[in-house]
Amino acid sequence: NNGLPDQSNHPVIPSGFTVTLNSSAFVTNLTVQPGGSLVFNDDLNVSGNLSIGSILSPGAARTITLGCDATVTGAGANAFINGNLKKDFCDLG
Repeated sequence: NNGLPDQSNHPVIPSGFTVTLNSSAFVTNLTVQPGGSLVFNDDLNVSGNLSIGSILSPGAARTITLGCDATVTGAGANAFINGNLKKDFCDLG
């Protein structure tokens, strides 16, 4: 099991919980609350909003990909992405 629902849901990882990503996941929105944790054994793709309240560390072999309309909120001194981050850009034509 992947640990995250499909793109039609908005998963929330609350404080004190750890979710392990065992296969590539595609979500529209994802909220990781302060004290929540996401373990990356594969890549994460977000097409909507990624709200981070904790440090997300995908590591050198994994990537968080933000779709062309995706946004990141909540980033700060104790909430950031420490690893590979890719941003897709929308077609201009």
